[in-house]
Amino acid sequence: MPTIEPNDQAQNWRVRAWNDEAVERRFLKEDLIAIGGPEMPDLSEWPGDEPILRILRAALPERTERAFPVFVRYWRSFRLDMKPNDVVVVPMRRRRAAVGVIVGDYRFQADEDDPYLRHRRQVRWTAEIDRSALDESVREVVNAPGTLARLPLGPMPSSATSGRRW
Repeated sequence: MPTIEPNDQAQNWRVRAWNDEAVERRFLKEDLIAIGGPEMPDLSEWPGDEPILRILRAALPERTERAFPVFVRYWRSFRLDMKPNDVVVVPMRRRRAAVGVIVGDYRFQADEDDPYLRHRRQVRWTAEIDRSALDESVREVVNAPGTLARLPLGPMPSSATSGRRW
């Protein structure tokens, strides 16, 4: 199978739809990825890690202290590190994965009813593939727990990115 080799200009991400079929459908139908929760305000102006940490600690007192730096990293990565032209893989139910290219900057959708879909980025979906088609190093991260992760620079099946190098 032909593969796409890494491109130094783009980063590569995994974003979860929380194993929720309705969220998966919205991601694909509305050409978006999203993270979030009701506790987080609009992050169009990045307030810094410390204010994010304070918001999370206040909203999630049941979480262990070790979880908060991970959550701050998710927010920073989604808001600041992801860029247009980065590749994103969304693990889906039934061992499938949606593959796309981020085409939009961070946007807060204040009128979105679902608070988990308010913080978003537009995506051009290029393929839905079986996860077994992914390189093993990429598949391990795609299958791992967590909301968001940077993917290793491994080859992707060319059918997943329609000739795009990543």
